[in-house]
Amino acid sequence: MASWLKRLLFRDDPATAAAPGAPAATGHAAPADQPPERDGLNFETAISAHMAWKKRLDDLLDADLRDVLDPLQVCRDDQCELGRWLHGPGALKHGQREGYQRLRAVHADFHQAAARVVTLAQAGQDAAAREEMTRGSFAKCSAQVKAELARLYLDIGH
Repeated sequence: MASWLKRLLFRDDPATAAAPGAPAATGHAAPADQPPERDGLNFETAISAHMAWKKRLDDLLDADLRDVLDPLQVCRDDQCELGRWLHGPGALKHGQREGYQRLRAVHADFHQAAARVVTLAQAGQDAAAREEMTRGSFAKCSAQVKAELARLYLDIGH
């Protein structure tokens, strides 16, 4: 497995507790020196960007920045780098792959879950927002996006 992928997948992060071991399910093992870019997407950057959402949402609650994010924009799964790839070049090249379809679905769910956290925070429901982030759909979708990105990276490399 690529060293950058191993570092991102297996670091101590509660939101990724379900992810360890998941990429190995494909049966593929990428060489440790494999670059993170494949077919126009930097998988390392995509994983890191989606992991950064937890900090962004924590900051939203901790610093009382509730009006900084618009849930109507956050819910859009075609605005981030990964979303643009999934709706564009990724769809053209890998749209028939099961792994691509799983990633696209869980990525859309991830953005819906993030928007829900923002909506809860803006409604003053901090406890419910934190629950979504730590044990709810956001936490689950976050781990699934990471795992599916890793699976697709390994799959399209073979």
